Amino acid sequence: MADETIREQTTRDEEQTVPLSDFKRVYAEMKKWKEKYRQQLAKDELLREKEEEIGRLMGVVRQLKVRKSLEEAARRQNAVDPEQVTSLLEERVSLDENYEPVVVDESGQIRFTKTGKRMTPEDLVREFLAANPHHKKATLGGGAGSSPNATATPSPSLVERINSARSFREIERIVEEHRGKV
Repeated sequence: MADETIREQTTRDEEQTVPLSDFKRVYAEMKKWKEKYRQQLAKDELLREKEEEIGRLMGVVRQLKVRKSLEEAARRQNAVDPEQVTSLLEERVSLDENYEPVVVDESGQIRFTKTGKRMTPEDLVREFLAANPHHKKATLGGGAGSSPNATATPSPSLVERINSARSFREIERIVEEHRGKV
């Protein structure tokens, strides 16, 4: 039965014959394309899962970088509750292409200081505390020998002083002062 054929009804009720070999070839190709389609669906699902994982990890990076920078800035600037200030300002800080925190406005555009530099989380906290002084720790009263409106700021640590030094000689001076105190 090598001459087997499949008969197909046409729209004019006429019979046409299709060789079985052609039918098997088309059927095999259809199965091949169906398998490729199934594989593509699996790849798409895997891609969607990977994108979700990347989104989750970006959230973790954002949490670490943005919250940490805001919280440290709020602590340095004597906020009463640094965590609260961080929560209030967090939506105003985003990550740039290098995953560094940048301050953005309501439309998502990077904000700049009056000098034309990118606004840092430190600048944002400073601006916020100036506009909302009730979030800042109380200042010392004007008693005998004290200056009015002086804040109770802790002196910078040795590491902070060295990091802020502008020259090697200044670093040497800071280290010598520290040795004299120890």
